[in-house]
Amino acid sequence: MKKITLLLLFLFSFCLIKGEWRGWNGDYSVQTLNDEMFTLPVQRPDLGNCTTYSSDALGIHHRICFDSVCILIQAFVETFPDEAKKNGVGGYVDKKDLNLVPHTAEGYHGWLFFNGLYKATFKDEYFLAYRNDSVYQKDSIPCPIIDESYSYNTSSPFVFPDSANTLLGISGFLSNMPEPEGPMNTSINGKSLKTDCKNFTDYFLVNGEPTNTNRCGFVLGSELKNLLSQTDCVGMRYFFGYEPDRKSDKIRIIFIGVDKNGENILVNPDNTSQEAIFIENEWPPSQN
Repeated sequence: MKKITLLLLFLFSFCLIKGEWRGWNGDYSVQTLNDEMFTLPVQRPDLGNCTTYSSDALGIHHRICFDSVCILIQAFVETFPDEAKKNGVGGYVDKKDLNLVPHTAEGYHGWLFFNGLYKATFKDEYFLAYRNDSVYQKDSIPCPIIDESYSYNTSSPFVFPDSANTLLGISGFLSNMPEPEGPMNTSINGKSLKTDCKNFTDYFLVNGEPTNTNRCGFVLGSELKNLLSQTDCVGMRYFFGYEPDRKSDKIRIIFIGVDKNGENILVNPDNTSQEAIFIENEWPPSQN
């Protein structure tokens, strides 16, 4: 019995030490440490070194820095704490479901992403529906929902820990996440999607006003291809962020690559001194 007791004390001490070594210093939930105490965090960029990524002559860019990723997620959690901790802050999309099918339409080729909220009896569910499409101008994105089926992501929603809402805590959260469950992508018809998009815009209110007026956003296909082409990338996680200074569409969708081990790609796999690719600036752009 004494040997067993000593062994348990040793393991408990090891877990405490490991929690401090990760650098979370109490910013991450105890439950998460318990659930993942035998996993190591992936390498992450240092905070405070935000890079502004340039765009081309047309102003086409969707890339943001790691600092901005953490700031946006932190703002969402602070603004909607119950939703973040009960219904989640994002999910997972598998790479094979985002093959950009070439088509002959003019304009910018990419993906329309629709924010949806499915209201269930016991637990609401946020999701992304998406369709390969083209748009003709970045300042005004049409979001028609037609009767055909849309890809619909329900895979691996994840809730936010109770005590991680500092920038350091967000960084730790992103660097140590459970492997995504098997993709559960399916499809949703246009009629149901219209209802769920309306649920989303009606639900997320600040001071009685909807945070989002557009029910979709657009990401250029070449930008998503760059993210998904990172070494060993097999998919991407999406996270909800919040940008209070925008006049509309304040809830933002952030995309982060996921490697073959199910871990977020936070630094460039081929040059770990550089941060990875993070995408957020979906069109329409800010109307400040």
